[in-house]
Amino acid sequence: MASSVFWVSLCVFALALSISSASEDSHVLGYSPSDLHSEPKLLSLFEAWNLKHGKHYTAAQRLEKSRRFHIFRENLMRIDAHNKKEGSTFKLGLTRFADLNQEEFKQSRRLGLKLPVHRLGSLRHHSNRKPAPSSIVNDLAGSVDWRSLGAVTSVKDQGMCGSCWAFSATGAIEGANAIATGSLVSVSEEELVTCSSASGCDGGLMDEAFEWVINNGGIATEETYPYSSYSGISAACNTGLEQYKSVSIDGYADVTPYSEEALMEAVSKQPVSVAIEASAWDFQLYAEGVYNGTCSSDPYDINHGVLLVGYGSDNGVNYWIVKNSWGSSWGDGGYIRMIRNGSPFGICAIHSLSSYPLKHASTAPAIAAIAES
Repeated sequence: MASSVFWVSLCVFALALSISSASEDSHVLGYSPSDLHSEPKLLSLFEAWNLKHGKHYTAAQRLEKSRRFHIFRENLMRIDAHNKKEGSTFKLGLTRFADLNQEEFKQSRRLGLKLPVHRLGSLRHHSNRKPAPSSIVNDLAGSVDWRSLGAVTSVKDQGMCGSCWAFSATGAIEGANAIATGSLVSVSEEELVTCSSASGCDGGLMDEAFEWVINNGGIATEETYPYSSYSGISAACNTGLEQYKSVSIDGYADVTPYSEEALMEAVSKQPVSVAIEASAWDFQLYAEGVYNGTCSSDPYDINHGVLLVGYGSDNGVNYWIVKNSWGSSWGDGGYIRMIRNGSPFGICAIHSLSSYPLKHASTAPAIAAIAES
């Protein structure tokens, strides 16, 4: 083949690849660079975003709509500036929170973890903690993803209720139950929010949820007792539904804090409830990639309960796989990959507060057998 023909073919291939990549980025990030070039395009993008997320404004709300548009535009400019940075391991996009400023996002009640001071102790003084013996690390699998092993339910949405703790706890219970029994059953966050001793939409703690399920003798399924606290107002406990105890646990355990290796070992066995600091603006607008952003790693700043479902590595960048409870239109289909950076507290203080339920099985479970093979 003549070199000129080869060069033309190569250029055509590169152009096609570039167009395909730009189209894919536009779909994932929610915008294309051309949208930033004029006010009419920005307005059109804002209207399309509102339609996608079910937001409607009446004529009487025109001032509020104008304010939302200006915040939306400011966020978009920050998103685009970040995405143009060389060497960034993650990208930002027009998530469902793109019309909120950072302070509004913090106050939206989507961050509902109550800080357990009695467990945190003098956290800031543990920065010299020694890593686990290398033999532990060497014995762990190179990657783990409980989604592919059938131990993770679909992404859920806590709405405006500060019930992240309940979603983190149910996710861990669902995983433990699936591994022990071979059956993946979605359990009820609403029962925890309305019936446990926690403060419902005003926040809670995963360990308290585990305690309640143990003392209650089990928890109802999502189908039996569906979630209805999206608005941020929780109803009274439905004692008639509370009697259905479809899934039970036998106990729970706390993971040794400030140790990446201990957390890796825990999640290699089952999904784990973890707490993070999730109020950073780039966490709010995360779209894809391995997050290594501006969140605080101070354990006293943790404010959100999520579910750790695995870990892996991408082109030499180690990461955690985290399931959030903000619906599938946030992040990477409702998930975020967060960098495993080897620091004592971890990205967003993810090493600081983690636990998992215990579920015993009398027979060899199917999912556990797959995980061990």
